Amino acid sequence: MLTHHPNRAIAHLRGKLVGRLARHCGSFSQVGASGKPGALQFVGAASTEINRLASTSILLLEDSMIIALETEDMLYALGANRVTTASTIAEADALLAAGRFDLAVLDINVAGQVSFDFAQRVRKAGVPYIFASGYGDQVALDGEETGTIVLQKPFELEHLRQALLMSLATRLA
Repeated sequence: MLTHHPNRAIAHLRGKLVGRLARHCGSFSQVGASGKPGALQFVGAASTEINRLASTSILLLEDSMIIALETEDMLYALGANRVTTASTIAEADALLAAGRFDLAVLDINVAGQVSFDFAQRVRKAGVPYIFASGYGDQVALDGEETGTIVLQKPFELEHLRQALLMSLATRLA
């Protein structure tokens, strides 16, 4: 008979995630109240920049569940306080109308629709955003989207961090 131990499974997955993150961008420690294991905390040269992402609320528009879950994990590792994921443009519109976001990560092709019109609504709401695309060099942005950061999928944590910080910097400039 097989038994399932949720705490062991979570610890195993968390250990794998910490290992992957450390390989990509530095080391992490688990620090909680009274020195007990707790939340992941980045330790390294870029930790002060990651603090600029701390406590952010991020809207993630992504129709691929696997990519959405991995991106969400990365965003939390970078310090996001809340990541709200939408898998359709209609769902993202409703979330944008109902909530306040500090940043947005937008897939370009969402369930057969392009997200450029939605990006304009995000801009009008005053939310800086980046695009994420699996189309690589085939993405040609024009009009109001010229100069918008496009992160090519698949991306690593460090690339996501840099893109988000650049997006925040343009909002603060």
